[in-house]
Amino acid sequence: MPRGKAPFSLQKRPTNKQEAEKKRQGRKYRYIFYVQFRDQTGNYTSAIGTGENSEGAARAWAMDYLRKGNVPVHRRVPS
Repeated sequence: MPRGKAPFSLQKRPTNKQEAEKKRQGRKYRYIFYVQFRDQTGNYTSAIGTGENSEGAARAWAMDYLRKGNVPVHRRVPS
């Protein structure tokens, strides 16, 4: 993995379609954080939902996920 790069990235996403519509309208919406881990080559893997709605809790979830030895992989869309 390249030096100086974080092992994961967090994104805040709406919880469902109704909340996504509220976001588009500029209104408050409910969200959860998704995490993308870096693989051995430095590329991001597919996003995984953390189920957390605070950034601190999502970071803790991601660090615990890595600490447990889970190796993130790219998920393929079935054809």
